[in-house]
Parts: sequence; structure tokens; C-alpha cells
Amino acid sequence: MDFPAEGADPPAATLRAKPTQTGALANEMDAAATAITAAAGVALAGVVPPGDGTKVYKSECALSFQTPESEGGLYLNLRTFVSVAREFLDTDCAATGFPGGVGVYLHQQWVKIVKDTADGSAAGKGDAITKLAIGVEGGAAVGGVEWDRKHAVVLHPSGERFELPAELPCPALSDGLNVLVMRVLEHDDASKQVSAPAGPRLDSAAKASGGPPLAAARHEPPSAQLQRSVCTRLP
Repeated sequence: MDFPAEGADPPAATLRAKPTQTGALANEMDAAATAITAAAGVALAGVVPPGDGTKVYKSECALSFQTPESEGGLYLNLRTFVSVAREFLDTDCAATGFPGGVGVYLHQQWVKIVKDTADGSAAGKGDAITKLAIGVEGGAAVGGVEWDRKHAVVLHPSGERFELPAELPCPALSDGLNVLVMRVLEHDDASKQVSAPAGPRLDSAAKASGGPPLAAARHEPPSAQLQRSVCTRLP
């Protein structure tokens, strides 16, 4: 699989050698990487990494208001560049029609980490804030939060996944898949570009499944979304 062959050379970073892990963990990672790369080579055939004019919807689910910060995170379709929450994977995968029948997604999961304050207590916890001040009694604590951003390439419906390292490219994956993931992560979300709908594809899928169109589905309460037939949860 060589996505850049469509007209863009792989970045020099992809050619940089990196040390590999050894032992049982390395064998497991290599096996997962081999399966992911093989499936992606079929499912993502002909996909061009996103460019300046490409819309990448990576900050919010197309069928709800879930984000990478939500429980379960967000799954970005690496063929359409549209994100969905876990409960919508079946619908999205079927609507996409991945070659080979296996969907390939970039899973984004952001976990909030509360930083300690100067006195060792956790920021944001303790007595209620009663003053518009920082670092004084009754005011906001000195500290804050950080986000642990984790990413993985996931196959659907098998659920097989490969956790990506903090620094890319990953030597266990093909150049084409590395380039695609790196371009997606570097690309601005579509919300920062000229507004555009996520597209009729998911509207059609929802309608075929007996659910409301995209615009209505996004404004339904979570309980209503989960009751509809398009909300098939993964086991």
C-alpha cells in the first residue's frame, strides 16, 4: 500500500529508522501491525491523504455530540474522514462499503489528567470556589489539567487494534498508512474551515436503518439515540 503514489511523496520523517522493541511484546505488536497493514492495503486502496481542500471531521461524531474526550472516544473513518462514536461503527462501516468488508478507523481517546497544585492537592477539587481569584482561600486552585491523547488504528468489526506511539511515523506500519495517519492528525478539523455538512452518506444510512436524518439525530438525547436501530453497540 502506497498512498503517496497518488501524487504526494511521503514526508522525509517516514524514512527515519527507529529502534524497535524486543521480546513477546514486540512479537504481539508486529503481528497486530501486520494484520492492520494488510487490511488497510485493501480497505483504503485509492485513498489520498487529506490536503488543504479536504474536509476532516475529527473533533465530533457526525451522529451525536460525542468527542475524543467522551467515554469511548471517537473513531475517524480513514476512507471518508468522518468520525463516529463507537455505537455508530456498524452503521458507518456498512454505509462506507470498505473494499474487503473490513473498516479501518483511527481511534482518538483523550483522557483528562488533573495536575497537582503547589500544596500537593489536586487542582479543581476541594472547597467550592467563592471568589474570583486564583491561589487564595475561596478562589480557584493553582494548577490545571493536561490531556493524555492516545491514538490507535482499529479494524471493524473484529476490533483488532494497534496502539500508535506518541511520536510518528511508526516503523511497524507501512509508509502509506503512516503518511495517512500523520496527515489526518496534522490537518485542521473541518469546523475550522468553511462550514459544510458531513455529507448525505450518513443521512442515507440512517434513513435506511429506520432512523432520523443526520441533522435530527445530532440533536436527539443519548437515550433516544441508543434506542434506535442505528445504535447497535459493539459487544
